[in-house]
Amino acid sequence: MPQAGLLGTIHFPEGNEEPRDFDGPQVLAPGLAMQWLRDKLPNPIDRSAARRREAQEPLFELAREGIVNALVHRDYGIEGAKCQLVVTSDTIVVKSPGAPVPPITLEQMQSFSAPMLSRNPVLHYVFARMELAEERGLGLKSMRNDAQRAHLPLPKYTWEDPYLVLTIYRSESGAVGSLDAETLASLSKAERAGWKWLTTRETATSAEYADALKVPNRTALNHLKHFTDLGLVRKQGSGPATRYEVVRT
Repeated sequence: MPQAGLLGTIHFPEGNEEPRDFDGPQVLAPGLAMQWLRDKLPNPIDRSAARRREAQEPLFELAREGIVNALVHRDYGIEGAKCQLVVTSDTIVVKSPGAPVPPITLEQMQSFSAPMLSRNPVLHYVFARMELAEERGLGLKSMRNDAQRAHLPLPKYTWEDPYLVLTIYRSESGAVGSLDAETLASLSKAERAGWKWLTTRETATSAEYADALKVPNRTALNHLKHFTDLGLVRKQGSGPATRYEVVRT
């Protein structure tokens, strides 16, 4: 099928690009793509708690899982589109043709709670027998766990017709750098640090935010209100039990 395969592109900070096509057997594409990324990308560093910590392996595990999911679950009936792997200084983006398989919703993908349901069960079976995928619906949960283990922002799924788009952040600051220019300009230095922390979580209370950022609770509430006004978080509940859900759209 000419629509099978994976198109890779790395956009380097200097402005140059490197394309690579992985058009051989689909079961070989994830391994070849990961070796390409390992050869080309520098070590991302997590500086949380003033400690240097390599975050490379969890990052590459996230990318590999995203690539496998894209190849296994894409809609091969969309003949004019291929899976894509696009790397920038802040992100690794995996694009897969086709919306989630009904009744799975985009919201379930975004919360890493989608049940196991394969669009291409034979292909999924082959990948599973070769230990490249599993058939228990644990892949999305492992992506969330890998990101949290590496202190990276949680990945996000969005829909850009006809692609289901997975965005993986290469560093803590990646989610900040990917904000649009107007939103980024409206955030203070302290709020940028707060947003960096929030992106590693699904929800948080004002008390948790204040404790993590070492700021007074009043400052935490002001930051969270600003994030809410900007559409970066959604307020859930009221009073001391209020939680703020990070919007990943």
